[in-house]
Amino acid sequence: MEPISTTDSSNEHLQIFTLPLQPTTTFPLFPRLPADVRYLIWEQSLSHERLLRIALELAAIDENKPIKQKKTQDRLYKPGEEYHIVLKERQAISKLFHVTSESRRAALSFYRVHLPCRYEWFEDSESTGTLYLCPELDIVEIEIEQYRAKTSTLFVNFAQDVWAHDPRRIGLVNLSIPTRSFTNPFREWRKLHLAETTQSSLLRQVIRRLERVIFSQRRYVWRMCYPITSMHPGERCFKMNRSVPIAASITRFDRLPTDPRPIKEELEMMHIGHYLPHRAVSAWFGLLRRLRLEENQLKIDYRFLLSHERKLMPRIFNRVDARKWLQEEEKKWKGILKKKREIYKERAREDTPEELAEAPRPAMGFWLFPLESIGALPGVDKCQLPEPRGFYRSFLDMSKYSPELCLAQLPR
Repeated sequence: MEPISTTDSSNEHLQIFTLPLQPTTTFPLFPRLPADVRYLIWEQSLSHERLLRIALELAAIDENKPIKQKKTQDRLYKPGEEYHIVLKERQAISKLFHVTSESRRAALSFYRVHLPCRYEWFEDSESTGTLYLCPELDIVEIEIEQYRAKTSTLFVNFAQDVWAHDPRRIGLVNLSIPTRSFTNPFREWRKLHLAETTQSSLLRQVIRRLERVIFSQRRYVWRMCYPITSMHPGERCFKMNRSVPIAASITRFDRLPTDPRPIKEELEMMHIGHYLPHRAVSAWFGLLRRLRLEENQLKIDYRFLLSHERKLMPRIFNRVDARKWLQEEEKKWKGILKKKREIYKERAREDTPEELAEAPRPAMGFWLFPLESIGALPGVDKCQLPEPRGFYRSFLDMSKYSPELCLAQLPR
């Protein structure tokens, strides 16, 4: 693993845990290789997983120029006209689209699903473009914030468009569902009117094609925990949970089958967010029950994504950004401890150099846990997954489960 270098030995615990950068040496003989060999090299450079966040919106209707609802034969909205796909990522397009005409052809073939979309990245100006997908490798996280009454219609429209524009007819197979309540459309699906035969039939088709469903939890997941140990007299009251991966603004990631860092102790009391995922999970399985989809009809691998993301912190696009982010977090944490020591004394002390030396190095990316880590799977016949209760309901013992560690591919 390659840590970020620092000049201050006291900051060794801020060195990020990441994979080595790929070599960037030139190969002058590349143009002389056979075309099919060059294509395989282009394809290999594109073959990595991505997590893409998108929003689905109904098109605004000008009062003076009402839109004619041109439906497809499946009575769906037309993409780019009746509804919009909004790609909420800054670096989602491969650089190979802009290297040579040959690399662009390879990228267009690899990302074989092309849908019109709008790029939107926080304060940056919006622009129109294309959403390029490789269904087997891309995980699509969908947010439908403003049109909850149209949740099922928008989702089915998008999923069917992915399938219809896929030459291999694979379609959407990797779906991520945000669990925080104010952007969780699947809670609204409990009110879904399944009397619309065509719509419910298409929804069944979409779900049957799914291979992986991830319930994602990023916002409001603590790294700075206080107080968490009053249940254990004598232990410290304030603790930095340094093992929790930090969300980066990079779509590409490398998946490690297990997290090799020393994380077991921190997993014993892991904060999983103020907005618990249990209601979203129950709503999903309730939807399957209402659609009469039996478990033996589906081959879905369920996962729980856990990562830390703070809206007011700077975005992380590269390793320099990551180092600045960690330094800012560390400064803030020391300021909190200094104030709290006036009341809590030793229980708000800073970590010793020995403790910092043994602490997990920070990772940029996210964890993927088995869904069972947050409680027994409800299944389609038992769609009520009980939420933990009490003051410590947001803290779970997840030490029995070994998460996959997905590391963002951070450039220099």
